[in-house]
Amino acid sequence: MVELEEIVKNSNLVIEGAEVVGVWEFDIKNCEKKLKIKVVKFYPPAAGGLNYMGITNLRIQNYRSLTPRNSAQSAIEDALSGFLMYWDAERAEEIEPEEVENW
Repeated sequence: MVELEEIVKNSNLVIEGAEVVGVWEFDIKNCEKKLKIKVVKFYPPAAGGLNYMGITNLRIQNYRSLTPRNSAQSAIEDALSGFLMYWDAERAEEIEPEEVENW
């Protein structure tokens, strides 16, 4: 197992390190594109020890939730709820989720 914290601490040139914890996929009602959420753990953590972030491959109206969280579970939940906040399955034809480049 890689000790990301130790690598960053032991280098005076490395400012931050990140590890992809996993990618989860969701089929959203009436959405033609699959929503993917990549969870990244980074070190050093943000204020309060928050070091997980859920990053979606889609955004609506240029919005994506990129809030640091304390666990992979809460990072996924935050990213998913951020997407669903702007998604309306009844108006799916009017909403075009945009794919994020270099996701």
